[in-house]
Formats: sequence, structure tokens, C-alpha cells
Amino acid sequence: METSHCGRKQSRTSARRIVYALCLLGVHSLYVDATTCLAAPADDWRVPASRARFTLVIKSGPSFSSAGVIAILPDGGILPGRNPRPVVLDSEGHGLKHAGLWHNPEQGLALVFEAPTDGQPVTVYVVDGKAPYPGPPSAITDFTPGVLFYGRDDRGSLQSAYGLATSRPIGPQVDFAVVSQIFDRDPPVGRLGQNSTYYLGWIPAARPGRTYFYTISQAGSEIRLDGTPVHAWPAGQARAAGAGATEGKWMDVSEGTHRLEYFQFNPTPAREVHLGWQLPGAEKPYQVLNDASGVPHKSKYLNRDITGPMQAHQFARSGHAEVTKAESPAGPLAVFEPTWRSYMQPYGRLLCDFSFKADLAETHPKGATYHWQLGRAHAADGPSATRLYLGRDDQVASLTIRHGDHVSTCMRRFFPKHLPRLWSMMDANSRSEYRKRFLADAKNATSERPASTWTAERWQALRSISEIGRGQTLVYLLFTKSHEDILKLDHDTRWYFEEIFIDALSRLDDLSIATTWIKKLEAAERDRERKIFWKVQLADHYLYALSRPQLARKTLSPLNATQRPESAEWMHAMVRIGDIDLLSGDVDRAREQYVWVSRLPHRKRLPAARPKPLAREDAEAEAQAPEATRAPGRLPRTPARSLDWRTETVREGTLYKNFRKLMDDGDLELVREILELWEVEFPLSRLDGEYTVAHAEYLVATRRYARAQQILESYRKAVGMTLYLTKAMEMELRCLYHLKRTDEFKDLARELIDNFAAYPESETARSLLKSYDPR
Repeated sequence: METSHCGRKQSRTSARRIVYALCLLGVHSLYVDATTCLAAPADDWRVPASRARFTLVIKSGPSFSSAGVIAILPDGGILPGRNPRPVVLDSEGHGLKHAGLWHNPEQGLALVFEAPTDGQPVTVYVVDGKAPYPGPPSAITDFTPGVLFYGRDDRGSLQSAYGLATSRPIGPQVDFAVVSQIFDRDPPVGRLGQNSTYYLGWIPAARPGRTYFYTISQAGSEIRLDGTPVHAWPAGQARAAGAGATEGKWMDVSEGTHRLEYFQFNPTPAREVHLGWQLPGAEKPYQVLNDASGVPHKSKYLNRDITGPMQAHQFARSGHAEVTKAESPAGPLAVFEPTWRSYMQPYGRLLCDFSFKADLAETHPKGATYHWQLGRAHAADGPSATRLYLGRDDQVASLTIRHGDHVSTCMRRFFPKHLPRLWSMMDANSRSEYRKRFLADAKNATSERPASTWTAERWQALRSISEIGRGQTLVYLLFTKSHEDILKLDHDTRWYFEEIFIDALSRLDDLSIATTWIKKLEAAERDRERKIFWKVQLADHYLYALSRPQLARKTLSPLNATQRPESAEWMHAMVRIGDIDLLSGDVDRAREQYVWVSRLPHRKRLPAARPKPLAREDAEAEAQAPEATRAPGRLPRTPARSLDWRTETVREGTLYKNFRKLMDDGDLELVREILELWEVEFPLSRLDGEYTVAHAEYLVATRRYARAQQILESYRKAVGMTLYLTKAMEMELRCLYHLKRTDEFKDLARELIDNFAAYPESETARSLLKSYDPR
């Protein structure tokens, strides 16, 4: 962090006064540069040499006075000098005794101080000291804080654990936390892996006497009491060897408070930390077992009813102080803590949702601005931001606060540590929320191409939560700004997002943009089948969006010159020519086209019905799924179909059954696959109503009301009384309701009510009329 101030040079006399004032406060061995440039301090700035001040509120008191109150001052670059050192004052400005516990310039500075007698807020000034601060944990003598955890990622050894106790806990390589007891399988901070750890706490001996201490650990560990070794766990032993609390030793403990140390290391990622005891005075310290003849006798096994892990209340407990204000003489200091809110797990890797918030923003002056740098490729402005990270690698984020000429920057290194809430990819609301986070990431990208740094895994993660008919805003942004990156994707992934992009284009107010994009996508396509697909999409656009059937016919006419029944997309183009006739009002010509298509010896087969995968992220399940999940334009080859009408009836009935099940499950992607197969296998069903109603239901589910209304209206006007007429009229009425086309809505509602009063759809019409509001 860099903090710039409007400064003034201190004279040598002023510097001497500062040193003298600090000495009066009990702060010794401090070096103050007489040429330090400082902004003019506020009237209540009691330590002029300080360039950082923190206000602390005591949130909880210590279990007894010598345990003190622990606070962690944020750093990340905001603490001044090479050797930041605190000066702790109570509300009256009197110095409070304190001791340093840990300092990581990327995280913070931990200290323990005596609790103020009045319970009022405490002020901590930070100055640049001459010597490194703090000292080693072994030098803590004036306080009995607890329980303190120190850790280091290394190859893991008892010697390294000893070093944590005797060396200064300074630098990014040392982890620190305040824990409740010495009992865990995952370190409270840092990564689970090869490491060395050291725990320090104090225990008040309420009942002095012969006490049993034991340890259970996956690798090596050692217990010390008041510096004297109690018991050592040999390296390389399996955890099960000490499961019965047999790895321990009895020791006479005197009355008073005792320093308890626990050293532990892991040469492998496996970990177990377990410190326990049996208090003196137990009537039955060992288990009583029956021998072979049934006679009870005292065994060597500890009585587990009274032998167990040391509990939190059995340690000295420090109080806790919370930072409520952080400032320099010139303005506020940047402080934030990355928060891992939730995650999903697509394709085996975690997709982690992090939030960032400028802490203490309510104390900042009006007009302060906030800028976030979330890695190399993402930035955001404002007091808060979000970012999705793939995997659990180390990440870096920074916050810069500006107010006038004052600038304060805090940089934090972090990684996803303790698992928060898991959001299921099977839940539609969860998928929607994560698509919003992807959209925020795309908007916050510093590159003009927001997906320029995306890996194949990130694209697959997005695909796993994407849906046909949803997330169009995100996909539209990616295509319009990162089309160059999308073109580099594999065919299946690219074509999937193109399907969603088509939907996004259909919703634009300026329909000429869609025309331009469809032509652009066709020009960029190298796959022959896919080029036909884009011609069909352009024809659909002319037919349904622009109501220009002649342009649609002209687009498809070159394909009509050759017969390619083996081509899926060519078959769709031929069906679409019949649709052009149907929407133009020429029912007979449309029927002729549909009959001609139905007699072509095309090679399509009915996909086997399959249940929805148990997990969308299961790549193996998707890879083994039947060909109903094929990419657009890719058809399975099967023998020519039978023309027996009974077989055809069963096949079409199965199609509808599959459609109904998938629609009820909300699997719109597979619904679209079923409809694609249906329209080519049985094009005449567009005239009998079953396919038309099913197609319209799918369009409504994907919120394409205008196209659904056009299809239903042309069907209603083209056919006479059929089994599906009133159902089609009801669906068209709902589309007009959503589109707020008042006159057409009211006319169709009256037609349903007047002419089909005996049908349940007329009741729907009455209900919609009552609730209709064109605003």
C-alpha cells in the first residue's frame, strides 16, 4: 500500500519532542526519522510520528486479566515503515501495556494488550520502529493469551515446529490464528498439506495434582508444560496407535497458571492435532475390564469417560477487540477482507464466489472513491465488488481509496479456505445467481475482450450453469465483445452458446442487428452442416421477426435445388419452406411440402429416453449420455425408417411422451432436441396440432412469446376444428397477454368465451381478462 499525504518537514527540535512524548508513553527503542514527511495531524492525533491510527472497540473481555485483549490490525501495505510498531492508548490517552504476537505484511499485525479499566474504545497508533516487531512467542511473559496458533508451510519437521516458538513470527511465510482449543484436522489458516505448527496457551490449574496429558497426531508431536517436555509422539507413527489416549504421560501440576505448548508437523497432507488430558482426583482413572475367567481387574487403558480433548473453557481466554476506524493524518486507510460466499463444483473444480467490501466505509469522508483491482484482468469501482474464481489457487486483490490528494491502497493475498455454502447446479435459482456473477465479471474485465483470459475450464463452468432461454444478456455481451475468443472454442461448446445468442438476438429492439450477426456467424462458420443451420436461422428471422416470408423463401431457395436427406439441417430447411407457405396462408401448398419431406428416406432415429443426470457437472455422465444430447447439426445415422402407419403412430407418441417428461423436468435443452427430431420425422403434425402446441409451449418457456403467438395464430387460421384448437387458442391468448397487445388479446378472449363456453379454456380467458393490465 502507498499512502500519500500533504506533508511538512519536521524540524530537529520537533523530532526530539516527538521522541520525548513517546518515551513518556512508555514506548522505547523507537527510531523516528527527523525528515519524515507527515500531513499536519488532527487536533486529537496524540502521537504525531504515527502515520496510521486505529480505533478498537472491546467486544469481549478476557477470562482473567493477564490473558489480555487480542486485536489484529489490518495491513496489506497500510501500516507505515519497515518495522510497524503499535502504541496503545486508552480513552484518556494513557499508555496500555501490550505485546506483539505476529506480523504478516500481506495480512495484519496481531497484538495483545491489557484491558482498559473503563471498557471504553482503545486507540492504537502505529509508528515505524527501529527493530523488527514482534519478538518470538517464547518471549511472551507479561501476558497469558490463548490459544495461539502458528503455522508454516514446509516439508514438516519437529525442528521447524520448534523454530516457530523461538523465531520472530514476521513475514508472509508464518500463519497465525486465535483458536479455542488444540484439536483439529484442518489448520485454522493456511493450506492443508506438508507443514509445521505450534500452539501456545495457558491453563489455570484449578485442581493441582497428578495430571495425565496425551497426544494423538497423524505424524510427530510433542507436549511441553512450563518449558518441560511432557511427552513426544514419535515421527512416522500412524494416528491409530494413539487412539486410546495411550500416547501420554502423568505429571505433577502445581497450583497456578501454566504455559502449555504443543508442537506438531505433517510430512504428508494427512493431519490430526489432538491434545487431551485427565484431571487429577478421578476415582477410576483406568478402565476396569473382565479377564478370561470373568474377574474384573484394572487395565492399562485410560477411562475415556474422564479422559478427552482439552476443552475451550479449560484454557485462559483472551478478550477480543474489533477495529472500527482506520485512518492516516490525511484521510481513511483502505481496509477489506475477501469473503468466500458460496461455491459450485462443475467438472470437478470449485467455482468460488467471492465478495469484496470496503470495511469501515461509514467512517470515510463524503466524496471518497473506491477502486478494486481483482487480479490482472478485472477491475471495479464502488465500495463493493464480486468475482468468480475457478479452483483454490492463491489470488490477489487490492482496494484503492481516494479522497482529494489522499490515496490509500491495500493489497491482500488469499485463497478459498473453509468451505461455505454449496449451491446446487440442479437448482434453477442457483444457476441464475451464478450467471449474474459471470456477467459482473465480464463487465469488470479490464480488457476490451472480457473473455480473452478465460480458460477452457471457465467456459465449461459457464456452460454447466447455462440454459436455453436464460442468461441472454451475458451471452450477448460475450459475443459482441469477445467473439474472437468464442471462435477458438471447440464446436460443441461454441454451438451451444450460439443457440443462446440466437435467442438474445431475437429480443433486440433493433432487428437489423440480428440480421447482421446471423450473416456474420454464417460467414465465420467452417462446418458445412452448420452453414445450412445459419441459413435456416436467417430464414426464421425473416419469417418470424421481420414478417418478410419472401426474403425467407429467397434465403432457402438455393437449398431446394438439391436433395440431401442425410443432412439434418437441410431437412429442417425443407420443413421451413412449408412453414413459409403456412404462415403466408397457403395451407394446401404447405401440406404438399410437409408430405414431400415426410416421404424422404432420411436417417433419423428416436433418441432413447434418459433421466436427467444426477449432477450437471458430471462430465463423465454427459460424455456417456445418449445421442439425444447431440450438438446442433450432428445427426446419428440409423437405418431408414418404416412407413407403416402403426409404427409411425407409436414413434410420434413416444416423442410426445419424451417431450412431456423433459418439459415437466425443465430440461429445455433436451426439449429442443426432441422438437428438432419431431419436426423432421413428422412435419405433418404441424397441421394436426400436437407438435404446434408442444413447440409453442417450449417457446413460451423460453419467453419467446412473439414467435409462439405467430405460430399459434397461423395454425388457428389454417385449420378447422381439431382436438388441439382450444388449447392452441389458450396459449396464444397467454402470449398476447404477455405482449400486452390489448385489442388482439380482448378479441381472442371473447372468441374463446363466446364460441367455446363448454371448454375449460374459456374459464382461463375470463380469468386473464379480469387480471389484464396493459400498463
